[in-house]
Amino acid sequence: VLSQGADIATLQTQNTTKMNALISAIKAAGVADKDIQTQQYSISPRYDYTNGAQKLTGYEVSQQVTVKIRDLSKVGELLTSAAQLGANQVNGLNFTFDDPTELQKEARQKAIENAREKANELARTLGVDVVRVVSFVESGSRGSAPMPMYAYNMAEKAMDAAVAPSIEVGSNDLISNVSVTYEIR
Repeated sequence: VLSQGADIATLQTQNTTKMNALISAIKAAGVADKDIQTQQYSISPRYDYTNGAQKLTGYEVSQQVTVKIRDLSKVGELLTSAAQLGANQVNGLNFTFDDPTELQKEARQKAIENAREKANELARTLGVDVVRVVSFVESGSRGSAPMPMYAYNMAEKAMDAAVAPSIEVGSNDLISNVSVTYEIR
């Protein structure tokens, strides 16, 4: 929520009222406290620069929260609700894994199996036998995910009859890169 005006105390009150209503609505929609985190709170002066002169024209109070929405069917509804409750800036949707540990293990296991299959296939082609693993290096497991971005200034849009945006979640992939060196005979 970004509030602009001349009096800091008034701006803080306006900003806090909007943000508190927004957070209450988010919680009422089933988002847990642990999934709502204040990321930024700032008070900044606003200036007008005319003819090389700087003139104080007011202040901005800005508060940003990050919300983890586990029920993806509620994302569009919550974005619309946020705008109707006074959120005038929404930036970036990110789709992530809650706990990628088991998925990373599975990806690593599949990469190792793939390396073993390739080594055995090459050994057969070359007429040699794979004896044992000499070395193993994992060069960084990483997630590869589509990152749809939803970012615009909601204050510029008419929100009275807003329709919830369609949020497409796509799919996320975890990739494990391994290098296995085998001894052959």
